Amino acid sequence: MAEGKALAVLKELGMTDEEAAEFIEGVKRGLKARREGKVVSWSELVKELNLHGDFGRFLLRGFPHIGPSLANSIVERFGKVPLSWNCTLDELKSVPGMGERRAEALWKLLK
Repeated sequence: MAEGKALAVLKELGMTDEEAAEFIEGVKRGLKARREGKVVSWSELVKELNLHGDFGRFLLRGFPHIGPSLANSIVERFGKVPLSWNCTLDELKSVPGMGERRAEALWKLLK
């Protein structure tokens, strides 16, 4: 029942059914890892979440100046949402349509 309520809230926030389901599964994996003592920090919890595919694109669109096209290019380039510990600033700048200033701003937010 709680999962159904969470799904409804995520859809109200603008997620598609697929994005919402992907997010819920990522949260379940993160919580399970936390219960099992496998996750002890925020960065480890984020690594447990599913940050690729439709949910990754949805998440990226929440950042300033990242529209659907650029979010798609970022996920295509990295296979997921790039976080500061798994890509370089130069790699982020290499995404088509990114630009230097936008890459630097996003890099700061992803740290």
